[in-house]
Amino acid sequence: MKTALQHTDRPSDVGKIMESLQDNNTQLNIAITGESGSGKSTFVNALRELSDGDEGAAPTGVTETTSEVKPYPHPNYPNVTFWDLPGIGTTKFPADKYLELVGFEKFDFFIIISAVRFRENDVKLAQEIQRMEKKFYFVRSKIDNDLRAEERSQREFKVEKTLSQIRQDCIQGLRGLGIKTPQVFLVSSFQLRQYDFPHLHKALESGLPEVKRDALLLATPSISREIINKKKEAFKVSETSTDNQFEIETVREEIKEALLNNDKSLAITKIKELLDKERNTPLNIAITGESGSGKSTFVNAFRGMDNRDEGAALTGVVETTSEVKPYPHPNYPKVTLWDLPGIGTTKFPADKYLERVGFEKFDFFIIVSADRFRENDVKLSQEIQRMEKKFYFVRSKIDNDLRAERRKRNFSEEETLRKMRENCIQGLRELGVESPQVFLVSSFELHLYDFSLLHETLDRDLPEHKRHALLRAMPNISLEIIDKKKKNFQAPTVLVVRSLCGCSCCSSSWAFYCC
Repeated sequence: MKTALQHTDRPSDVGKIMESLQDNNTQLNIAITGESGSGKSTFVNALRELSDGDEGAAPTGVTETTSEVKPYPHPNYPNVTFWDLPGIGTTKFPADKYLELVGFEKFDFFIIISAVRFRENDVKLAQEIQRMEKKFYFVRSKIDNDLRAEERSQREFKVEKTLSQIRQDCIQGLRGLGIKTPQVFLVSSFQLRQYDFPHLHKALESGLPEVKRDALLLATPSISREIINKKKEAFKVSETSTDNQFEIETVREEIKEALLNNDKSLAITKIKELLDKERNTPLNIAITGESGSGKSTFVNAFRGMDNRDEGAALTGVVETTSEVKPYPHPNYPKVTLWDLPGIGTTKFPADKYLERVGFEKFDFFIIVSADRFRENDVKLSQEIQRMEKKFYFVRSKIDNDLRAERRKRNFSEEETLRKMRENCIQGLRELGVESPQVFLVSSFELHLYDFSLLHETLDRDLPEHKRHALLRAMPNISLEIIDKKKKNFQAPTVLVVRSLCGCSCCSSSWAFYCC
């Protein structure tokens, strides 16, 4: 990329930059496996910088909690997925069929975890993984528990001596079971920056092809200055992004570095800088579809406005949207809903629609229809997909349909909604959309039907720095959204308090700094 820029080779310049950006979307699939009760789920949460009690965390407990292959995308880098696999050797997942049942081929490497000593099933699994020409790594978990127990029972307790004994015991046991040169990493999921986790990261990095290493680095918790510095360099390379995502990530790493250095003043300064950047994160939402589908009313509802309010998008029984019109959120002007003209009009024909509306500025598209989705809607979704953008189908004016159906003798609201959803999905499949998601919405009653589900889906698909912007702009239609907003608004106070008191455990997402 640097060579292209130095020689002002425009075609090469653009090509190299696009290649660099695509590298940030490299998929990395990490399998966390081992016997039931070994601490796999807690390790998955630690790698994702989540506490066991956080929303979206893998469930943990004293009984078996993982009964199926469960993906957990990294909250900031969703292209990196940690797969929490069921315990090997259970009745549902016997050792001899384990790899076949979990679908081994999709994983880049396996981390085999044990909380005590590695057993025959772990070794069988490692040998099978090796036979499939995949990489595997042994992690001895819950080291903090072992050290705590040894300290209570040994008169002359020494941490290094105890760790050496645990490591040698694991290595000797694995050799006895047939593993020639085993590498064992001692880890505490609650104290990642201690013990062998940095060594594990280096081993994983060296075992991956170069194209996958950046994905691993960005998703690795910032537990050391070395990892923080590597991340900052990676963010510099990625500054071709059109928004402030990498600026935000760089500031986050600088906060973590300040906390590691116990520099409270710098940490607070950087926290304020981070909050300022997050508040100024732009989010551009395109609302599109055929003329008369209720796009403008949906734009107003999303902005918490009535159609008659000053500044509302124009609505009416005739076509009211004849040009691409931005409507900033009245309270959060960095969030803009774009009311796009109906697709398939003379001014905006379907084959030139995305070009004419300027698709590149939008974060995602919501395609609205008031009855059924038609060929133009599908053409539009296929073009959006080709441009590597996200799209969502919204079936609008649900209140009108239900009102009409209520006049029938055996009316059932639930059954009517199910039929409408199925009808839309079937119609889209027939037109070539493989697995369409359709959300049933009434712009006048957002708290009913599928609007909350739409928000959950958008929240899951957006990068983290955009999620905060979406949440702030969401109408307060449910207790869940209100609670999420409260937590979001309280976060700045938590960050500052943690810096002042010097205790990182004030916020679970920073818990890996705790001593």
